[in-house]
Amino acid sequence: MFDTTEQILDQLRAGEDGRAEFKEVRFGDCGVLSPDTEALAGELVAFANAAGGSVFLGVADSGAVAGIAPARVDAVERWIVNVATHNCEPPIRPILRKILLPDAAGDDRQVLLAEVPRGLYAHRTSGGRYYVRVGSTKRDLTPHELARLFQERGREYVFDEQAVLTAAVDDLNRHRLEAFFGRSPTIPWLDLLRNTRVTFRDETASTVPPSLAC
Repeated sequence: MFDTTEQILDQLRAGEDGRAEFKEVRFGDCGVLSPDTEALAGELVAFANAAGGSVFLGVADSGAVAGIAPARVDAVERWIVNVATHNCEPPIRPILRKILLPDAAGDDRQVLLAEVPRGLYAHRTSGGRYYVRVGSTKRDLTPHELARLFQERGREYVFDEQAVLTAAVDDLNRHRLEAFFGRSPTIPWLDLLRNTRVTFRDETASTVPPSLAC
């Protein structure tokens, strides 16, 4: 999502938005104290349920680079992976990048960048919260929005409904069509297929479920 250090610095100057969240990391006796596990899971889920985004670990809300102590970076990386795996349902697989950024004094500090892709499914935290990223904040999905997200993400990745973009009408297997629809002496096959929301172009090139192709 960010290809150059200059792009990252521009984002820090611009502040948080729909694709960037800043989190300063604080440690306690048992590891990462802040942000807490549920808070980080919420940010990952919110990006996954939207168009994706990046969480900057080691950056204050203001965009100032606080950094992560070099001896702690690997532990923070493991913690992020653990949260994304066990506190996000289904698990999220962020791309983790270690980068050096200058602090206010010009000294390089280590920052972890967790890049979250757009999710394949509707994601929630282990606490049961479905979030979505809106501007610089996350918010709970409304019941209507959640139903819509399930519809969009669910149908999009059901194997039997995936389009076969190179298929043509002649590729359809009539016997499988008859088994799927039952024999219909009055309704043309193309109309039956259109009723299942299969789109034909010029009635020659089609997108059909693979289960109906030869």
